[in-house]
Amino acid sequence: MRAPLERPAAERFKPWLVGLLVLNALVGGALTLAGQSLSTTAAPQGILSLEFAGSVAGVERILATWGPRELAVAGFALGFDYLYMPLYALGIALLWSKVVVVARARGRTRVAAWGVTLAWAPVAAALLDAVENAAALRLLTSSPADPWPSLVLWAATSKFALLALSLALLVWAAVALRRRPA
Repeated sequence: MRAPLERPAAERFKPWLVGLLVLNALVGGALTLAGQSLSTTAAPQGILSLEFAGSVAGVERILATWGPRELAVAGFALGFDYLYMPLYALGIALLWSKVVVVARARGRTRVAAWGVTLAWAPVAAALLDAVENAAALRLLTSSPADPWPSLVLWAATSKFALLALSLALLVWAAVALRRRPA
């Protein structure tokens, strides 16, 4: 099995990485700016508060503090996030693919094998993000009801855990590849 972006990681890593970093910064920055108006006492973390509300009552408390403008901003942010999903997934997958290329070149087959699997983790995280946003959009466009708050919470928690694990192991793999094999 191959990592999703092994060829670009081997042949054109730096231009791909720079391009993805720039696009991630632009889209991520736009999402951050758009979401600033969503911070209220009931939603101190803006849209993240909605994602982690976990219950109908929690969602209702947040929505009660958002007027029509904030609801529109939240809907825009959730929709615009669909552009961000492939960008962060591609960026992290590219880094893992580079780990795979380097590990194979250095004969580190175990690191390469783990790298192939973990290169697909950001793709899974982006799919979880899509589920999370679809369910959150449902909460914004109709009366909050079960199972949507729980689904949003589950998808958000799973996405962030998968991304955190993937990035932590990416740092570990980069350090492991810098050391000489025993």
